[in-house]
Amino acid sequence: MKLLFLIILAYLVMPIVGLFTVYLTDIPMVAGDVTKGLIIYNIVFVLIVLIVVGSFFIHEKTVINFFDTNKDYRTLKRTALVMTCVCVVVFYMSGYDYLIKNVHRGEIRVSFGAFGFLNKWLTIYVVPLLLALTTLIKLNGKIKSKLYLYIYILGVLSAIFTGYKYVVILVFIPSLAIIFYNKNVIKISLYISPVVLGVLTVTTKMVMNFESYKDAFNFLLHRMTVMSVFGTVGVYNTYPTGAEWSESHYLIYSIFGNNLNNFLFGIDFNTIDGLQTNLSRKISYLVYPSWDKVLSGETNVTVTNFGEAFYIFGYNFWIYAILCSIVTYFIFHKINYYAGKGQKIGFLLYLTFFTAIVLSWFNSSSFFILLSIPTIVYMIMSYFLLILILRSKV
Repeated sequence: MKLLFLIILAYLVMPIVGLFTVYLTDIPMVAGDVTKGLIIYNIVFVLIVLIVVGSFFIHEKTVINFFDTNKDYRTLKRTALVMTCVCVVVFYMSGYDYLIKNVHRGEIRVSFGAFGFLNKWLTIYVVPLLLALTTLIKLNGKIKSKLYLYIYILGVLSAIFTGYKYVVILVFIPSLAIIFYNKNVIKISLYISPVVLGVLTVTTKMVMNFESYKDAFNFLLHRMTVMSVFGTVGVYNTYPTGAEWSESHYLIYSIFGNNLNNFLFGIDFNTIDGLQTNLSRKISYLVYPSWDKVLSGETNVTVTNFGEAFYIFGYNFWIYAILCSIVTYFIFHKINYYAGKGQKIGFLLYLTFFTAIVLSWFNSSSFFILLSIPTIVYMIMSYFLLILILRSKV
């Protein structure tokens, strides 16, 4: 559980490091200026979230109680079969174009159309879910099999096929959370941080075609700090007191997802109206010097939780911080509850929800992603997939 808290800490603190970097070094940023006020407000927001979420470890004891069963080997074989199918489909949808034809990942993403729904479910939900299930069986059982390595390798390949370096780490977050569930937070940092930075450096060099690992590492640090605040700085400078309700309420449409918005309300993804429903794309359009790529969906800047909080509530951003804290605390509680009860399905689903949705929300997404119809459908599909693997008699 502490690993999950450390990840949230990183998502919240790294942008502040980026703000200080820009402020102290006078790095020019087309999104606008970084002021003391912006830094202070962001720090206050982060402190509220960290204090409330951190209190979880004071009020609740983290316990994990999973045991091996006589069906574990059958489950492992089914997991291997499903992961094989997932890897093949992801390679067909994006891996071939990205690795063989050298098509830019942004172009691949916008070319999916309606199949983008399937691609996202497979890579962001199914792969982490299957890897976590495999890790549970490996840690709590006595089965000796090469299927473990086979499944992990296919998970890595599926992530690489997306063309996005962060996915390689994201798909393993549930598994790492299981491995380090009750470990010392300092030991977790010492073990995980070098590995994560190493993997991200390698994938960054591969994805961005840097000449050296040093250049890739420097870009990675810049991306995690300075570039992570680009959208938030844009929000603060474009809406110095927050947006009016008549403008910010369009974010509610993100509940329906791009395809349903087009079908139900005639809101085309590639139009100005479509931008209104997604704050990251909207700010990208307003402050990023590449309108055509923003409209097509190829380019998107990061707007952090604080950025959306300020956009919606202005100087009352603390309301959003409290809401953010309550939601995260609740998810932590549910993960720990099912871990203590030894209930695999509930545990894995909440862990997957945290990885696929909550972390996305912290990084660069809207609060409404938590309640969106696509999210609900993704989770229902993931539930039935688990039922199929764990309980079906086929």
